Amino acid sequence: MPKNVIGESGLSQPKNLLPVLVYMHGGGFVEGKGHVSALHDTTKMTEMAAHESMDVVIVSIGYRLNWQGFVACYDLLEEARENGEHAFNYGMRDQRNAFLWIQRHIAGFGGDPGNITAFGESAGAASLYMHACSDVPLFNRVIIQSGSPSVVGIWSLEQSDAYYHHLLSYLGIIGATRTERHEALREVPVSRLIDYILDNHVATMKPYLGPESEILANCPWIHEIMIGDDSHEGLGLMIPLKDVSASQCISRVRTILGDESARCVLDTYEIYDGMDEGLFWQNAVIMIGDLLMTEPTHSTAIAVAKSGRKRLYRWQFGLPNPFHGSVFSYSTGHHFVELMYQFMTLAGRLPTYRNHFLRRQGEEMARSWIRFANGLPPMPRAKPYDLEEGSIMTCDMLHGWAVRTRAEDEVISQQDPWGPRRYRQWEVLNEELKRAGRAKDGAGSEIEKIEATRNGLLVFGLSEMR
Repeated sequence: MPKNVIGESGLSQPKNLLPVLVYMHGGGFVEGKGHVSALHDTTKMTEMAAHESMDVVIVSIGYRLNWQGFVACYDLLEEARENGEHAFNYGMRDQRNAFLWIQRHIAGFGGDPGNITAFGESAGAASLYMHACSDVPLFNRVIIQSGSPSVVGIWSLEQSDAYYHHLLSYLGIIGATRTERHEALREVPVSRLIDYILDNHVATMKPYLGPESEILANCPWIHEIMIGDDSHEGLGLMIPLKDVSASQCISRVRTILGDESARCVLDTYEIYDGMDEGLFWQNAVIMIGDLLMTEPTHSTAIAVAKSGRKRLYRWQFGLPNPFHGSVFSYSTGHHFVELMYQFMTLAGRLPTYRNHFLRRQGEEMARSWIRFANGLPPMPRAKPYDLEEGSIMTCDMLHGWAVRTRAEDEVISQQDPWGPRRYRQWEVLNEELKRAGRAKDGAGSEIEKIEATRNGLLVFGLSEMR
């Protein structure tokens, strides 16, 4: 923070320091913003915490995105080596530096640097997984929302370098040397880089990491975890999937998994040749969402429970998008829909007669995040996830927020018109990914082969089959 804001002597430290919540926005490492966005405004959460005598300090982190944050190419690698610098993942370095700054200075704002809870959604959640690999402690607790390294995908330097040269061609940069190319590129206005992203419809630069299920379990400096997702994450891919046929899907799954594993997965998600197109589309959306988001979330909960080293609370959110003008209008549990509720920013845009139930669920969600940051169970009846009971906090239109064991949830969620919790599907998916990955020939670790298998299946979900 500039000295003209905090003064030459810095910030004085209050006596009673408050828990700190640090928010990491999502956006696929391509776009996004934190507190400055109306959707992500943390003011109401702070006000609720004060009103309920659970005061917190909330910080939103911004970081470089897309080309500015995650460009990777041989040109930059050579330049960094010559200068004795680190190359790549500049957006991740921004995030890390923000956490280090918070540890150093947050006491001057009334926050406790030894009591930091990080929470992030989508790419923000994936980022928190990655920071959990650091030897340097950055936060004490973490809340993972609809994200894991599986969301990021596997990108080699060769792939990233190809995109870099495609960008140069798009911009008309034909420098003979690396220095000439860099000088020309650094003169390009940011607006032209954004034009490239829009014209090519791609998330051009991503970091990479895996396997997600072991990362949080093995991190020695994260003591408590909340992890969850939305009930129908794949609805975010409903437009790319609309032109994919059942036969294309089946062919892709068989190619990647092999006949035996493919049969198990396709049977589990009720996908078969010649089925009704609308039914296929709905089942494929569910399968892709589970593959991308929910199975990794479920597997992480199990891995942490098996480790026995830290407390983890599991949740799943299943309320609809209540806004008529949205492409996701009345879609239940689509990717990022929980943000509309947890920040309590959009309740004022709903008619009063519709607002009461939805507002209460958003308030309960925000309260859970605040309780967790204060070292309490997120809900009074919440229990840490274990392999025996499998306690889960759920939210749906029939019951609002509830705490159930897995056995209770498997029965009660049958009432949900959008379908029951898909525990069996997640576990079949996990097992068949492992089996297919282990069977692959060629170089690479077992983990790399399993994640490559997952990403091979996701290709058609991102419309590259067509």
